[in-house]
Amino acid sequence: MNNDLLRGELGFNGLVVSDATPMAGLTGFSAREIHVPQVIENGCDVFLFATDDEQDYQFMLKGLREKRLSEQRLEDAVTRAPAYINAYSTTVASQFAAVERMLGEKPFEGTSPVGAFAGAPDAKY
Repeated sequence: MNNDLLRGELGFNGLVVSDATPMAGLTGFSAREIHVPQVIENGCDVFLFATDDEQDYQFMLKGLREKRLSEQRLEDAVTRAPAYINAYSTTVASQFAAVERMLGEKPFEGTSPVGAFAGAPDAKY
C-alpha cells in the first residue's frame, strides 16, 4: 500500500513512519526479526519507537542477505530521512525567525531537539 498507492498513485514523496513497532498490532503476527525488514521493504522509511537499534540493524542486514529487503528500498529510506530532517530544521528555524521579527525579541531559547536528532546536539534556536 505504501509503495503502490501512497508513493505510486498519489505521488507522495515524503517520509513514511511506521506505527509504534513494539505494539501488538505489529508484533502479534510475526517475530521482530521478520517484520523489521518487511516494514522497510513495504514502504516505511523510519520506525516509530525502535526497541533495540543494534538488534534492528542486524535484523535489516539479515533481511538484505536473505533478499527480503532490497538494497534499493533501504537506500531510499536511508536518504529520505535525513532530507526530511534537514527540511524540517530549516522550516522550524525560519518560523522562529519570523516570530522574533514580529515580537522584536528572541522568545525561544534552548537546544533544538531536531538539531540533536540530526547530529548537531549543540544547535541552538
